[in-house]
Amino acid sequence: MNKLVKVLAASALVATALVGCGKKDEPTGGNTAAKYAKVGLGIVSNINDEGQVNSTMAAIGLDADGKIQYIDIDVAQSTPGGDEKSALTKTKKERGTDYGMKETSAKAGKIKDGGEWFEQAEAFEAAIKGKTLDEVAKIETEDYHGGKAPKTGTDLASKCTITIDAFLEAIAEAGTALQ
Repeated sequence: MNKLVKVLAASALVATALVGCGKKDEPTGGNTAAKYAKVGLGIVSNINDEGQVNSTMAAIGLDADGKIQYIDIDVAQSTPGGDEKSALTKTKKERGTDYGMKETSAKAGKIKDGGEWFEQAEAFEAAIKGKTLDEVAKIETEDYHGGKAPKTGTDLASKCTITIDAFLEAIAEAGTALQ
């Protein structure tokens, strides 16, 4: 069942990448694939200490100069067992404010009034648009809760304090899968 959820989440991300490539005010039915010189999808999975599987997915679209013009990052989670965590059917972005990170983020004090997971992921996405894959790989990070977060004092850290090491890995994997 968990494998099915992961496959469906990955499929949904790819569909989102392909459908979401157009501008919001643009009529549908155009050839969106022609907007990007290359596209790629990367998925990185890991298991935390509680047995929860996190599959981080990154869909990217690059222009002819190799700069990211489209990025969509999301995480599908599943936990083996019969508890309520194992019944998660929405990705972190899909959960929106129900993910419940804003209060914890506000207490950390790095983002004014805190930020939900999806808001921080969107801030990361906005920060890397227009960058090359090499520039993204060189984003300054620091150790944070067993992972890597944007380095304190950087512009990115003022909007995104979540760990981004899996984001960076998934983007790198998407870069190796470019077509």
